[in-house]
Amino acid sequence: MKKTNNRFASLALLFISSLLVSQWALYQPAYAWREIIFPVMGPNYFTNDFYAPRGDRRHLATDIIADKGQPLVAAVSGTIVDVQYPQPRWGYSVTIEDDEGWQYSYVHMNNDNPGTNDGKGGAMNAYAPDMREGNRVRRGQLLGWVGDSGYSNGIPHLHFEMYQPNGSVANPYESLSRATRISRPHIPGPIAGEILPYGTTHSSNATIAMGNFDADPESEFVVGAGTNGSPSIKVYDANGTLTAGFLAYKSTFKGGVDVATGDIDGDGTDEIITGPLIGGPHIRTFEPNGTARGGFFAFDEASRTGIKVAAGDTNGDGSDEIITSLNAGGEPRVKVFDIADGSPALLREFLAYESTFRGGVDVAAGNVNDSSPHDEIITATGPSGSGMVRVFSNTATSLSHFRVYGTFYGGVRVSVGDVDTSSETDEIITVPASKGGPLVKLVNNLGATIKAEYFMEVWWVGGYDIAAGNGTSKAVAGGNRRVSVRTGLTLAE
Repeated sequence: MKKTNNRFASLALLFISSLLVSQWALYQPAYAWREIIFPVMGPNYFTNDFYAPRGDRRHLATDIIADKGQPLVAAVSGTIVDVQYPQPRWGYSVTIEDDEGWQYSYVHMNNDNPGTNDGKGGAMNAYAPDMREGNRVRRGQLLGWVGDSGYSNGIPHLHFEMYQPNGSVANPYESLSRATRISRPHIPGPIAGEILPYGTTHSSNATIAMGNFDADPESEFVVGAGTNGSPSIKVYDANGTLTAGFLAYKSTFKGGVDVATGDIDGDGTDEIITGPLIGGPHIRTFEPNGTARGGFFAFDEASRTGIKVAAGDTNGDGSDEIITSLNAGGEPRVKVFDIADGSPALLREFLAYESTFRGGVDVAAGNVNDSSPHDEIITATGPSGSGMVRVFSNTATSLSHFRVYGTFYGGVRVSVGDVDTSSETDEIITVPASKGGPLVKLVNNLGATIKAEYFMEVWWVGGYDIAAGNGTSKAVAGGNRRVSVRTGLTLAE
């Protein structure tokens, strides 16, 4: 009797299961085939689990099981319409919309630090660069990495959703089954408002400066290559068109180049000034077309800490002086040189911070104090500093000091210019030098914020440089991502 009852129970269970499966198949949305790139690179496994029961709901996606950290790539070319940050309860996710209105969502992206399951990896370990709403992506472009963030039951996988232009959900299974697989991500070109001065893959801690290289009032800009590459200088007009390129030092030099601009000869247009980021303190000057003008050693020739450079008219003679400081490892000494007659004459030198500080000093100059007819000198602590900005008079008297980013400890880059043309004075513009988000701030001579904006994805952590011009500003990112100049800053608006 017991055996018979078990047989009837098994038959009943089989009947109920078949009924459930038939009902699932009957009511789930139809397949929708789209020509896509398979979204997961590397070994993976998936079944047609779309519309399968999940407690009191249905599973409106296909789960692709893969190892944590495997690359996720764009199934189609399109526009990013959603990036989840901070991490919501369902996990990190990105949604792309193609040009026909179809949407593709990537859910449960990685939230762990490498080699762990700590859940503390943040967006830097979830997303690839440029995952920002409104950005275009190329089919096959890297989006991020497989993970188990949010409601994933602890199993690394991609929860892949597809939606039709009318908003109705679609079953991805057929599209995934017929998708094209790739072995490496496709490298995207520049996004809107981006210039790639050293190509689509080169990464280094590049530098940037703005100046006026011609008779019109619009500001041009110059980019200096960071460490890991040749000492390449790129010059652009106000529209972002490359006008010149040259090497500031020997092609074998790999220490990186800081750049500045200034009218050092008083002819009404700016020249380009360079200094090694690492290496001997050899300042060189160039015409905007790359023609070399001259050079000199600003500090002891044996020093290898590298230097930063700037320019400003601190003595009111109508031409700009060269201002320079030592990078990390050197004392916080600032020097001002007059080279109007072609040879360097030291006008003054001073310590911008405590004599024991060795974190490096960035320098800039401009008329930030409306009671002075001369340019002031602005300094900021380097990447291993507290982010303290100081303003000095043309005679090196301390006028003010402040921390633009509060307790942030990663250094600050500074530039000065008439970004807000409605004001009577120049403004100070800042960005974190390292270990910070891409938050640009426009402040006055006392550190009060005038405007601020994130010029890239808010979650990115890295180092940057900044340049101020006449009614405009530019920023550059590099180091842990490809060198990228962003021209669309809105601080002047």
